[in-house]
Amino acid sequence: MKRQGQALSLKNLTKSNVWDIQENDVFRLWAQAERDADLRDNERHYIDVIKSAFTIEEVKVDKPEVIKKYEERGYQVGQVRLDEGTTVKWALKKKSIQRITDLTWENIHHISAQS
Repeated sequence: MKRQGQALSLKNLTKSNVWDIQENDVFRLWAQAERDADLRDNERHYIDVIKSAFTIEEVKVDKPEVIKKYEERGYQVGQVRLDEGTTVKWALKKKSIQRITDLTWENIHHISAQS
């Protein structure tokens, strides 16, 4: 996954190019960034950028039935490490652009016709 000659990472993820990635890419990018000390300092910024294109719900109850319900609703569930000892489960789903009011400057190029 390269963007204009450079590999995509959380550091160069913006509100415009976050629309080009899928849920599994978010989990992969976060896992790669866990090794970086910069993650803890800018964690809030990265989450805000991801939230501009995805719905993030924290899975509080870690039971197969609950995870199955999220997956039935179109979410992808994965683990994310926020702090050194804190690992949480996130349910991610890409926001759909259904109305004209859902359009922003960042996502205007990512409209697709749906029936």
